[in-house]
Amino acid sequence: MLTNKKGRTMKTTGVNIITIEKNVPLPKRPRGVKESLKYVFMNRMQVGDSFSVNEDHPDYSPHAVRCYVHSKRARTGSRKYATRTIKGNSKNPTAIRVWRTY
Repeated sequence: MLTNKKGRTMKTTGVNIITIEKNVPLPKRPRGVKESLKYVFMNRMQVGDSFSVNEDHPDYSPHAVRCYVHSKRARTGSRKYATRTIKGNSKNPTAIRVWRTY
C-alpha cells in the first residue's frame, strides 16, 4: 500500500506503479542527428508558400506539426513560419495552416 502526503492510504489495485531506480547511467546525447525526413518538404518552401494539415491526415496531426514548426523556428534563425488554427480551438486544433514568412 502507498500513502499520499496527507497520510491517506492509496489503492494500488490495477494501477501501474512506477519504479524509481538508482545508479542508472544517462546515455550520451546523439550528435549530428539529421532533421526528420518526415518534414523535409518544408525545406523546399519559399516565402509566401503554405500548406494545411487536418486531423484526417494519416501521417501528420495538426498539433504535432505546429509543435515541430515552433521548434524549427527556435532552432534556425534563417527561416520563419507562422501557423493559424483553421478548425478547432488553439489548444486542440483539428486543422491548421502553416506559412513560410521569411
